[in-house]
Amino acid sequence: MNFNHYYLSELAALRELGKEFADENPALAPYLSQQGQDPDVERLFEGFAFLTGRLRQRLDDELPELTHSLMRLLWPNYVRPTPAISTLAFTPKAELNQKQLIPRGISVRSETVEGVSCQFKTCFETEIYPLSIASTQYNSTGDGGIYTIRLMLENGAKIDAINLNQLRFHFQGDKATCLNLILALLNHCKHIDYRLLDAESEVITQTRLPATSIKPVGFASDEGLIDYPLNTFMGYRHIQEFFCYPEKFQYIDLTSLPLWTAELAGECTWVEFSFHFDQLPLSQFYPDRAEATLFCTPIINIFDTDTSPLLLDHRKTLYKLTPVTDHKASGIVIGINSVTGWQPGQQGRITFHNFESFEHDAQNGKGSYYSIKQSPNIVTRQIDTYLSFNLQTTTYRAITVSVSVTACNGQHPQLLPLGSICEMTDSSPEFTTFKNITMPTPLYAPPFEKDGLWSLISNMSLNYVSLTKPEALKKILKAYDFPGNQDDTKAKRTRHLLDGIKNLTTDPVDLLLKGLPVRGTHTHLTLDTKHFLCEGELYLFTAVLNEFFSLYASINAFNMLSVHSTEGGDYSWPVRVGQQPVI
Repeated sequence: MNFNHYYLSELAALRELGKEFADENPALAPYLSQQGQDPDVERLFEGFAFLTGRLRQRLDDELPELTHSLMRLLWPNYVRPTPAISTLAFTPKAELNQKQLIPRGISVRSETVEGVSCQFKTCFETEIYPLSIASTQYNSTGDGGIYTIRLMLENGAKIDAINLNQLRFHFQGDKATCLNLILALLNHCKHIDYRLLDAESEVITQTRLPATSIKPVGFASDEGLIDYPLNTFMGYRHIQEFFCYPEKFQYIDLTSLPLWTAELAGECTWVEFSFHFDQLPLSQFYPDRAEATLFCTPIINIFDTDTSPLLLDHRKTLYKLTPVTDHKASGIVIGINSVTGWQPGQQGRITFHNFESFEHDAQNGKGSYYSIKQSPNIVTRQIDTYLSFNLQTTTYRAITVSVSVTACNGQHPQLLPLGSICEMTDSSPEFTTFKNITMPTPLYAPPFEKDGLWSLISNMSLNYVSLTKPEALKKILKAYDFPGNQDDTKAKRTRHLLDGIKNLTTDPVDLLLKGLPVRGTHTHLTLDTKHFLCEGELYLFTAVLNEFFSLYASINAFNMLSVHSTEGGDYSWPVRVGQQPVI
């Protein structure tokens, strides 16, 4: 609940009490009556309502200092805003004629909009080849079909010289079409025909690849959008990213591609992949309407910077952090990297440690530390970050403090049109151009309102046994729907999706894995297809849950997930050994 509600509520109560007091004390009526209220008294009412409104908000938030500190200690990702996310497409320049690798984490910038140039970082490692997509085609064959992607070699490149051992495709366009296509590729593909064609489209050579050559994308530890600390449970990251930016899963990798010799490659001009399906999703399967794109990666609006210097003069307890950006109002702190003070004279440089890190130790000369306070700005509703300091020394001289932070541009990326994230930085690759092919998402604030963090804290006490009931699973999933916390439409959409979980049961199972007996859990999940956009969304949702359950299982156990949908197919995943330590 925002502060304006508390302020107006207190002001209305004061005016009502003032009216009653004026009725009992006629001599004061000219100052308190609604008809001719004294302006000075009105200012007093407004000031008092402002102060008491803030007090009520803190009480309703149920000790935010306690919950925030606990979350920063154990689950720091939940008290950080989720910055704007988009998808970036690279285009090789004319001089590129061999494979190049763009590492994860390079920086790109947007064009200046309203005085702000937003900076983003790439989230996937991207391999660039001198290739472009020439066409896509789909042909129905009874119960199945054939989906063909034709690529063209660019800049006179030779297929035998570019080291094409794997290729990543991104699908964009109508969401249902893309998700159903990915479902067909991952679950209904029999095999892939890989052909090399000459300029006349005649086959030079071809080979057949197994369906296992197709791999999903977005679940690996180095493919996350949101940086999670090592001490947090990574299964929640998949859920949070599914709700915040499900487009990150609209990729496939085509792996284990054979490397052609010059004799076999001949005068290759075209490369063709034909995916043969033995079964298709029940509806909305029009793969030729999905746009297949090469060399794409999600990007997130984060960057490292410093804040405006702080003058620690001991005259106040909280010091607001203002990141140095193009525009003063555009910077929001995501995380604090280091805090260093400087005091001329004997003290010199002072290193402040985070209070929750337990690195501060007065006996070893590390007694100076800082504490973090976050709160929504009353005017802009964006998250403000403050620091309070504790010094080992008893000196009262002023100290200049510099703070290094990871920041984002707040809601400014929402103003960026398609194609506007196209400016290079020092780390941007020089052999490609690039642009965003999707609109950036809003910034999603952490659930600071009311009991949002208490709900998350309760989830930390859950174990695998807690996930044996549909309602418990729904509660966990809903807690990580950060978009739904600030958008009623998305909240209703999430509730509708979660209501599709009809039944959840688990059975203990013993298996021999690599010759050793291992005990695990077989999870059976029943979903109502009507609660999902399409069968492809149902499949993606269960794929995310499979990762979640597998990571939730303890290290020396495993999980097996089987899914039954009321109007679609049945899906199952192979045994996955867990990664949760047993406490």
